[in-house]
Amino acid sequence: MPLSLQEYHERWQQDPMWWEEVEITDGACMFFETGDTPMAESWHALPDFGHVICYYRYLRAPTTSDLSPGDATDLADLLPGLAVIQRIHEHFSPPKITADEFNARWDATVQALDTLLAKFVEQGYKPEMSTRLRGIVNDAVIPWWLHEIFILPGDLDAALSFVHNPFIDYDAYESEEEAEANAPAFDWNNPAHRAALVKHLWEISL
Repeated sequence: MPLSLQEYHERWQQDPMWWEEVEITDGACMFFETGDTPMAESWHALPDFGHVICYYRYLRAPTTSDLSPGDATDLADLLPGLAVIQRIHEHFSPPKITADEFNARWDATVQALDTLLAKFVEQGYKPEMSTRLRGIVNDAVIPWWLHEIFILPGDLDAALSFVHNPFIDYDAYESEEEAEANAPAFDWNNPAHRAALVKHLWEISL
């Protein structure tokens, strides 16, 4: 059962990391995101789709560092050899935008996320909402991209096809096929299995 709009916003405003130790149950949403560095990719599971919307509304909100080039210019001054690397990076990077443009784009993203959250609270989850959320996030001025979204347990088989059964011990057998054949079946109705899945997602995330 979704929370009210006010409850969603209050939960995330009070503590954007509140969900780290929350148990997942029916209606949980599992998703995969990548960042702008090779090591920035992660799987997460939140109690429902509304919380995933809030995850990007609050936890992935951009900072000034997402707009500014950081210390690259200072480093280039100190180490002239880095100036070449900097010029190459600037050549292939997207055009810089002004602070006003940046803020305007994020304001539009917030409005779109809030509208989607209100729709979810009013109507419940619809498959097209995942497509909409993916579009909002991937067009936003944040260095994160949203890829896979699964609503559990309905999408459990599809989700496990990506992350695999958390009880498979590939190190204990000579082949992947043998390990998978000897692993206990994943039982969504078992709270310990759901907890194992959440732990597994943390372990495979970078």
